Amino acid sequence: MKTRLLRLAAGLLAALFVAPAVAQNAAQPIPLKPGWNSVWLTVDPSNPDPAAVFNVAGITQVWAWFPTERPVQFVENPAAMRFNAPGWRFWMPTGQPQAFLSNLGAVQARRAYLVKYGGTTPTTFTVSGTASNFRPLKWRADSFNLFGFDVDPQIGGGPAGLFFSTSDAHAGQPAYRLDPNGTWVALTASSPVEYGKAYWVFSKGPSSFNGPVAITLVSGDLDFGEVAEEKTIILANPSPFDNTVTFANPDNFPLVAAGTDGLTAKTTWADASGLSVTVPAGAERKVRFGVRRAGVTGELVRVVNVNAPGLSLPIRARVVVPAIVSTAPSAGLWAGTVTLSKVNDVNAANPTQPLDTPAALDLRLLVHVDAAGQARLLKQVTLLRQNRPTGLTSNFVLVTDDRRITDFKGATLKDGKSFGYRLSSVGYDFAGSELPLLGVFGSALTGQIVVGRALPTNPMKHKYHPDHDDLDARFNPLPDPAPSNSTRDQDEVWNITRDLSLTFDPPPADDLAPAAGYSRYTGTYRETLGGLHRQPLYLQGTFTLKRVNPIATLNPAP
Repeated sequence: MKTRLLRLAAGLLAALFVAPAVAQNAAQPIPLKPGWNSVWLTVDPSNPDPAAVFNVAGITQVWAWFPTERPVQFVENPAAMRFNAPGWRFWMPTGQPQAFLSNLGAVQARRAYLVKYGGTTPTTFTVSGTASNFRPLKWRADSFNLFGFDVDPQIGGGPAGLFFSTSDAHAGQPAYRLDPNGTWVALTASSPVEYGKAYWVFSKGPSSFNGPVAITLVSGDLDFGEVAEEKTIILANPSPFDNTVTFANPDNFPLVAAGTDGLTAKTTWADASGLSVTVPAGAERKVRFGVRRAGVTGELVRVVNVNAPGLSLPIRARVVVPAIVSTAPSAGLWAGTVTLSKVNDVNAANPTQPLDTPAALDLRLLVHVDAAGQARLLKQVTLLRQNRPTGLTSNFVLVTDDRRITDFKGATLKDGKSFGYRLSSVGYDFAGSELPLLGVFGSALTGQIVVGRALPTNPMKHKYHPDHDDLDARFNPLPDPAPSNSTRDQDEVWNITRDLSLTFDPPPADDLAPAAGYSRYTGTYRETLGGLHRQPLYLQGTFTLKRVNPIATLNPAP
């Protein structure tokens, strides 16, 4: 249950701090032969204007295919196409007679373009921009589809007969490549499937084919956002042969992969660069990935390539570290658990030495760290939103003073009603809503809780018992503090003191777990309890803390 609550908190208490994106630059060289060329674009151009993308001497016209609702039953040669042909948009450079009829807008990746080049010798031009993220091809059933494939740029996808052999929808079905003279020519079994080329391929019935090795992304892509620590990729191999899949990380995105220790069966983490996974014939393999946020500033976007024989799939990887964390690394709300497993025996030879207990006791622990690094112990906290005029984004806020709750509105809607998310800890009570702690979060923290006579959670106080109601025989409050000539035995309710300390474990240098050093800490918990016994009670155990959001301010102005 505690794990479920922590996950709920991590998912629901994430405030939005978006920094400027750092995108992955890429360039695609596009070879052109004199005449017609079919191009499959894999880069999103920096300037998507066709006049900028195809600003090459000799290009006289460009056609782009936008699938229509009707299936395509036959393939039309580009020389015979009209400017108003269904499903086609075109662009011509200024100076061409029909340039004013151009209706092609932005040029996008993962789309087919037919380019007519009027030069007399082959040439190559480059499209610069950002690498396109892998998106599955959307096949129209019982129709020709104009697609390119994510094949290896150097060696291609191999012969077409073998490339399509794993798919019942395409094996043995007609497919065409574009000849420079503007004629669609049948793709034979021995014809190569080339990188950056588009082909008309018939789909007999529905299809999910993307290549000999299929890839399925759980929850989208490798977009970890601000709070996600793990993502899972499912690799499916429909071919009759075992395939080895490798993950290339040329720009050092902080990606780690999960494994299992053979002796302890615990999860281990290792650098994902060069990770190799064998997917048996006709089987699937799940690969768990994590992201290391330590050292990342703002938003980081890169591309990770999934490579298999004749296949190269680009996957967009993204992680965001809120701006406040870059300047105040520990800022935010931390939730976790204290597990008490030791307490001293006051009658033992060494009455101050904590000893193992028959069972452990778990307590919820809530700590907040502000932008200046000041840590505070919390009893409860509620996630709400500031009231803003219509049209402006509402900021998430953390409120610990219940009197301030009405100054804000709920963080979300449930059954049409606005409400906030609340975390509370019954194991810690003190006057006020926050208790400042001494020390440095991540190293060591100390604090003292005084459970005063007036607090209803004082274990000695009883509202109705005459010996423990802190009232005299006439039901008048006893003096607080007690007179100097009284003894402690004469007091009905004593102040309870709790001196606590949290000593953080330093993260091991070889710890590659996604949350290590960023959103997860462990350590040793100690507490000295005074007031319940003539001798202090010494408690000891461990604690875990997980950052559930990076909001650095408590109880802000409405």
